[in-house]
Parts: sequence; C-alpha cells; structure tokens
Amino acid sequence: MKSNIWRDTLNGMNLLLGSIPFRIVYDKNMCRRFDTMGQINYHENIIYLDPDFHERDTLQVILHELIEFINRNHELGLPHQVITALETGLMNIIMQNPHLFSIFVDEAQRDVFENVGGKDNEEEENNITTA
Repeated sequence: MKSNIWRDTLNGMNLLLGSIPFRIVYDKNMCRRFDTMGQINYHENIIYLDPDFHERDTLQVILHELIEFINRNHELGLPHQVITALETGLMNIIMQNPHLFSIFVDEAQRDVFENVGGKDNEEEENNITTA
C-alpha cells in the first residue's frame, strides 16, 4: 500500500502568497458537492482541496489555485481557460523536469534551515572555500 504522507502533510499547511497568509484545508466530497477539486477563498484565506484525489491531481489543483491567486492579486483578468492552460503547462514542465525544480527547492530549504538555525549568512560566505 502506497504511503500518503503528502496528503497528511498538506492538510493544515500554511502558505505565504505574497504577503498574505493562506492555509490549505481539506473539504471531503468537495468535488461531489461543488463540481470542483479545489477552491481558493479570499475572505477566509483558505485553499480548499478535496483530499480524495491522486497526488498529481492534487498538485495540479494547487497550481491552478495559485494561478487564480496571481490573476486576482495582480488584476490580470485572465479568463479561466487561460488559467487552466497555464496550470496544465506548468504541471507538465514540473513533472518532466523535476531535477530543475529540485535545485531551487533544495537551495530554498537550505536557506530556511540556516536562517532558522541562527547562522549569519555573512559569516557563512566568509567560510566558503574554493577548489
């Protein structure tokens, strides 16, 4: 049986979109009730997801809701068809090139760990040695 660690990790996860805090919340049977797998609520600062979908589908829904946020936050006025096309295109690129994105994710995690650990970035830069 495949582990669903990602599913447990997402529920309740806090995100910072620009300067606005959002939280991911599962809404069971959302798809059946509202005919959607996810929805962003700007009044509650919550991204609702139906948890009963495959990991890839869930990631695609999150991408879609993030693009919806960008569209609204930057007053782009993109039609839903364009948002869906961007979501699908980005998802395909991410899935076909995980090595590209892992470089940035690894670096971001390293930065967060170092800053949380209290390391001074300037001290670290002075300790860099070259081969």
